[in-house]
Amino acid sequence: IPTLGFYRFWAKTKLRRHFWSSVKLDGESFEYTGTPKELLIGFFVALIVFLPMILIMTGVSFLAASDPDFRIVFGITYFIFITLFSFLSFYAFFAARRYRMSRTVFRGIRGAMIGKPSAYALRGMRMILLSALTLGIATPYAEIPVTRYLVKNSRFGNQDFDCPSLHGG
Repeated sequence: IPTLGFYRFWAKTKLRRHFWSSVKLDGESFEYTGTPKELLIGFFVALIVFLPMILIMTGVSFLAASDPDFRIVFGITYFIFITLFSFLSFYAFFAARRYRMSRTVFRGIRGAMIGKPSAYALRGMRMILLSALTLGIATPYAEIPVTRYLVKNSRFGNQDFDCPSLHGG
């Protein structure tokens, strides 16, 4: 409480260093090289992106509550907000994973993520749409391209990760 939550970036960095060093492969540990300052900057970037959206949506919801004619505008704004928020959430998830991979080192070899966050976000949006249209029945199948994109775009040094298909291809 005294640090207003800003210490969490230093705590998260310390925890990641501990967890990464606890993972052993062939007797050697992984290393996390990220810094709290990088996490703090990432937080402020996310705040700059998401805070205006949340404030606009809050304002529109107050207007809709006080004016029945404004409810159609609220519905349209809500749909746009949820769509944009979902897209940006997938985008941010990919960017965060790219950050963690780029700050992970094993035997002097740095991890990396190639690919585009927007391509991942579009796959995520298709997953949501397919899941909604099928009332959740197709969710496990809809998740496959999203997960595959993450795995196939992860690497250590020049070694790509692999994600075999369901049909052996």
